[in-house]
Amino acid sequence: MNGFSLSQIQKLIFAAARCSAAAAHSSSVMHHYTPEWKQHVLEHYCAGVRGCGFGALAARFDVAGGESTVRGWHKQWDGSIESLQHKSGAGRPRILTEQQVQQHIVQPIRRSNRLHRAVHYQPIRADLIAATGKQPSERTVRRYGHDAAIKEQRTKKRTAHERKLQQQQQHAMYLLIQSSSPSCCLLVSGCCAL
Repeated sequence: MNGFSLSQIQKLIFAAARCSAAAAHSSSVMHHYTPEWKQHVLEHYCAGVRGCGFGALAARFDVAGGESTVRGWHKQWDGSIESLQHKSGAGRPRILTEQQVQQHIVQPIRRSNRLHRAVHYQPIRADLIAATGKQPSERTVRRYGHDAAIKEQRTKKRTAHERKLQQQQQHAMYLLIQSSSPSCCLLVSGCCAL
């Protein structure tokens, strides 16, 4: 087997699995384990055997959520990988519909952006509560805005030297346009009225 014994290969696979579980554990976002990984963990479960219970498996494989997560997997597992697939519609439902998000969060944020005004989420939330009767937190309103691809953008601060260079370039472009013929001015400024 290419110079490796079966036990060495098994140790390498187990070490790689532990590393990937540790990497997943170190992340601060929700963990999504593949059905194959869940099955691999559950195949090591032995009821009543010390070191093979739900808590021990969660610790051995660094499963975020611990014993209760592995217990939940075991409860839905019927021995097949398909039983461990994430079901559509599973999980907590959204507080607001997509239409409500567009109308009461995205539109006010875009309106503020077009007017170059700061976005304040408290008034957006108050208007949302008045219109829908639903009570999302301010953090949820922010998250919905960000999920709709609206990002807080700040301009990059320039040093005095960078500002001076930019002014010089703009002035040079202005002089170039002024000294050129009228047809060249139209081309440089973006008009194609020749």
